[in-house]
Amino acid sequence: MAKEFEISKVDKTTKNGTYIDIKEESGKYYATVTDVVGGERQPSRRSFMDVIGSGDKAFMVIKAPIREVGDNGEFLTRARQKEGQFLDAKGKPVGSEAEAAREYVYKTQKDDSSKLVYGQVATLNVSNTKADKTPNAFTMVSVKLYSDAEALIAEREVYKLGRLEKGSEAHTKVSDDLKALRKSQGRTENFFITKGHEALREMGYTVRLKPEADSTPTPE
Repeated sequence: MAKEFEISKVDKTTKNGTYIDIKEESGKYYATVTDVVGGERQPSRRSFMDVIGSGDKAFMVIKAPIREVGDNGEFLTRARQKEGQFLDAKGKPVGSEAEAAREYVYKTQKDDSSKLVYGQVATLNVSNTKADKTPNAFTMVSVKLYSDAEALIAEREVYKLGRLEKGSEAHTKVSDDLKALRKSQGRTENFFITKGHEALREMGYTVRLKPEADSTPTPE
């Protein structure tokens, strides 16, 4: 059975946050990243996810398409359509542009407009906040989130790195610079596992749930 889990972090006051849904398909992992602004879900981004390492020490890396930004600083969107037909959020045809779901406009590669530009937008680490099974023991996912602008800057360094000979002095320098860049970028948030705890266990992580209250009668 394919693995699937979801994590989320939404601020109760601003109602801003992010949902990340991860599914395994044909042995590969894909992430659907959906931002929430003022309580309203924004268009989702289908992204790639890699698992680096194994067991509790493994971490996950999400690479998503980079969004285009308009003159007002907001991400550009357009009506979702395919072959001239407007589509709703589930991909079903609708009668007009007004009824269609919105989707982001993504950056494309300079030498091939059919290919999107991807960048590392998040890294995930499963974090057990307590080692024992006391009532407040639970598991969260520590997520380092990178803005599209940060991801694009880092991706340019990745491109530069790929054009250098491994082991060369230049390659080592760019590699070190990239590590330092990513360390200085982003922000870290603790996300809740909203579904799919068992999938994370199957991936090799130790996942503890908040235990139910003990219903055993107390001896008199």
